[in-house]
Amino acid sequence: MRKMIYVGSLVLAMGLLVLSCGKDDGPDTPQVPAPNITGHNGSGAVGAPLIVNGSSFGTSISDNTVTLNGTAVTLSEANANKLTGTVPVGATTGKIKVTTAGGTDTSEDDFEVTTGGTNAIILDKTSLELFSLDTLDLPEITNIGDFENQEADWDSNNENVLSITEEGSIVAHKSGLAELTVTIGNHVATCSVIVNPSILVAGVENINGIDRAAFWKNGEVNYLSEGLSAAEAIAVDDGGNIYVTGFKRNEQDISVATLWINGEPHFLEDGLSISYANSIYIDTAENSNNIYVVGYKVTDDMEGYATAMLWEYGASPIEIPNNESMEEAKSVTADENGTIIVVGVESKDAKSKARLWKIPGNGIVLSEESADEAYARDVIIDNKGEIMVVGSNRAGEFNSAKLWQVGGETTNIEGGDGSNATAYSVFPKDNKLYAVGYEKGGNYYDATLWEIENGQTQSTTDLTDNVSLAPHEAKSIFILENMAYVVGYRTFNGEKAMLWTIDLENGKSIDYQYLDSSNSAYSYANSVYVR
Repeated sequence: MRKMIYVGSLVLAMGLLVLSCGKDDGPDTPQVPAPNITGHNGSGAVGAPLIVNGSSFGTSISDNTVTLNGTAVTLSEANANKLTGTVPVGATTGKIKVTTAGGTDTSEDDFEVTTGGTNAIILDKTSLELFSLDTLDLPEITNIGDFENQEADWDSNNENVLSITEEGSIVAHKSGLAELTVTIGNHVATCSVIVNPSILVAGVENINGIDRAAFWKNGEVNYLSEGLSAAEAIAVDDGGNIYVTGFKRNEQDISVATLWINGEPHFLEDGLSISYANSIYIDTAENSNNIYVVGYKVTDDMEGYATAMLWEYGASPIEIPNNESMEEAKSVTADENGTIIVVGVESKDAKSKARLWKIPGNGIVLSEESADEAYARDVIIDNKGEIMVVGSNRAGEFNSAKLWQVGGETTNIEGGDGSNATAYSVFPKDNKLYAVGYEKGGNYYDATLWEIENGQTQSTTDLTDNVSLAPHEAKSIFILENMAYVVGYRTFNGEKAMLWTIDLENGKSIDYQYLDSSNSAYSYANSVYVR
């Protein structure tokens, strides 16, 4: 801009020289008046308005050059009597100068650069991206020294997604969008935040010949025990606490049903006999946060029979009524009235029956009388309030994957007629159910996703594409928005824990990830939870 003004002035001078040489060539060109500063708005912080009053200013922004104590000022408006801009970064208290084609003028009074100012807060980050359940430091205010009052107030516009601790950290609770706002006096700055869902997986890795309970958070493994142990199920409460169930050996080398809370183990039994925890459900109705775990224990006084167990964290264990049989509880949920619903298996007289128990209440047999072997493996309450159970049923040579609607019909999801199939887990979405397990057709064991509507299988998705003759199983499913997250294992040079992600609205496109670490001999993924 200065070069353009310089060239224009030179051309103008040459023109005046030519005109002065010819006495009779015409009237003189009018002189451009010099700018005249009569005052300004006195003071302001970096980013605050800077207003210069006077006369003979350029009528467009490009016609004026303004500096504050030598630092260039960016103008936003200009007319002959008023120039408007902002106090520039790095400016210090001093005189204002205005230069136009007519000359330069300097203010009589200093303009004081104060601390603080509208939109003057400068953050080292104006956007963040993180995972739910993560904790990060707040963005840094890089110019905090510019403020006389250095007390900053932070706020989140979506505390369900992101909140701020008293210690000055941000905590991501679940996936979504939020905006952080920091205020110092009247001065404001913002930082936009994207929180991606955290994918939590419970399972087992074999390290140096020992099975170890583990959970993966967004692909990073966390070991829960150094000794023989296993993790079967995982869940998260509203406060972001992570719960994992399974078993851990005690000092007497007995496997004991265990609940890990944020990595800390809590034995659910006294450890005098073998016990095992298979599933967990956190009842958040009316902010109760009751934690229910189910599994089994082997009792000494029943000749080694197993008793299905319900443990409510912080309360006494409940033995589910036993009919002198081998009973194991596999899954648990609760209805809106607080009734606890447990499913599992009862084995007696060389037959296994799929069972459902209500606490308080009575149990029922889900499987047909003709079944030789039946297992109830997962229970949920669908969006219509109906109790749905999946598992398997064998009558004769082949297993069939089953869906039992309690008080309603039984659906043969897959298998039973020349092929074997088992359903391990089910999840509701809208008016549909999605179940996972495996199907063996011919020589292949395929991890499988079934879509079910109105009690009928609508589609079957093979998750492993017949990659080998060895087994592949899908053990657990969780759906968030339109994405299904499925875990299990895939046998390919040994068993490997797997995570499949399936876009349910985009032609069921599939992506997959191996979860096991490089030093594990084999691994299994048993449960998935997405937040």
